[in-house]
Amino acid sequence: MSKKKAYSNFVAQFCFVTIVLLCFGKCFGQDVAWVSKPYKTGWNNAAWFQAQPKEKFLDWQNIGMSWDGKQLTAWGALALSGVAHGMREAYHADPYIFEDSWNANPDGFWGSDAWKRNYHNNDPKQGHKAEYFANFGRDVWHTADEVDVFGLSLSSIGTGMRKQPWKYRLANFAIGMGIRTLFARVTYETLR
Repeated sequence: MSKKKAYSNFVAQFCFVTIVLLCFGKCFGQDVAWVSKPYKTGWNNAAWFQAQPKEKFLDWQNIGMSWDGKQLTAWGALALSGVAHGMREAYHADPYIFEDSWNANPDGFWGSDAWKRNYHNNDPKQGHKAEYFANFGRDVWHTADEVDVFGLSLSSIGTGMRKQPWKYRLANFAIGMGIRTLFARVTYETLR
């Protein structure tokens, strides 16, 4: 195993173990301050954070309250972004990957000649079709790119604009990037 591959496997495993430990701590941890509060975890816990006194930076006991429906949705979007990124990179490394593994048509959405679908009558000599939404839906390359970019952008902005302490926003963003990296790596390795 090459040093580069061993490093990337370590990063993916580290992200997975971190996510498992955080989820385990949320569900079974000794300090369950968020459960004993009168406020239930819901779609958006911004009101709960506004009602609390300002926390010290090293006090992380309420991080569980930042894992509400909005945050879980953002992490789900980052996971989808990671899958799209891994799929696109696997296709970039080997354009025949879907033809070999899924028996895809070379001229179809998943095929190695799917780039021709961006031209009139699949012929580059006849000119490029009008671009609506950056060729989304015409081939796997462009579609996966758009899913990756929009998932990453929207969930990053959504996490950053949350009405909660900055330390939780940054921590949740780092967890989300770990989720995205893990899903991208697993998708890439599965397809390759």
